[in-house]
Amino acid sequence: MAYLAVTLDDDPAADLQHAHGRYRYFSPDEIEPLEVAE
Repeated sequence: MAYLAVTLDDDPAADLQHAHGRYRYFSPDEIEPLEVAE
């Protein structure tokens, strides 16, 4: 089964979590694409 590793743009701890290899994992059926604001 495939999983998606997700990080949030506004997460102040994102750099620290990336350095430790920690992400939020979701299966593809749990994800809904967001519309991109122009």
